[in-house]
Order: sequence, then structure tokens, then C-alpha cells
Amino acid sequence: ELSVHAGAGHADFDRALRDGDRLDAGPSQRAAFRVRVLEQALSHFGANPAPRDATIAGIRATPRDLRVALEDAYRGLAALTPDPDERARLVDKANAVRPWSLL
Repeated sequence: ELSVHAGAGHADFDRALRDGDRLDAGPSQRAAFRVRVLEQALSHFGANPAPRDATIAGIRATPRDLRVALEDAYRGLAALTPDPDERARLVDKANAVRPWSLL
């Protein structure tokens, strides 16, 4: 289980995402790890804003940019998921986390 300590910062999340990309695991396990890290990062930086120029594996550490990345991560995991019910659940989560925009 992934957990974030109280003093975590963008460098910790950056390291976790980069390390996750190198995990000795299959694509679906790496995708699931990416989702967990981004979920934690979004929760953390929603309550504790990062410095303006902070990035996490190339993603700006802002709630909006983390939402976009998490939406993409959910969709990527859904594409790797053979179970149709689980795939639909992941797509629903992607839709729910998508940032709203006004036209």
C-alpha cells in the first residue's frame, strides 16, 4: 500500500512516479501504481499547494494538471483491464476526476 508521510513534497511524488515507471512488473501493475501515486498527489496538493514551478515527472504539481494526468492514468489502466465491469468503473473514475471547463 502506498502512503504519503506528512512532510512529503513534490520531489517525493516525482521519485515515486519515476520509480514506478521502472518497476519490474507488467504494464497493468505499473499503470495501477501510477494511478495510486497520482491519487495521493492530487489529495496532497489539493490541501498543500506546491511551489509554483514544482513538477512531478513532468506534470505541474497543481490540482488541475494532476487531475488531467490522473484522468489519463485511469483511462490507460482501463485499456489494460480485461474485465468489462472494472474497465467501466475506471472510465467512470476518469470522467469524475476530469477538470471542468467553461466554454
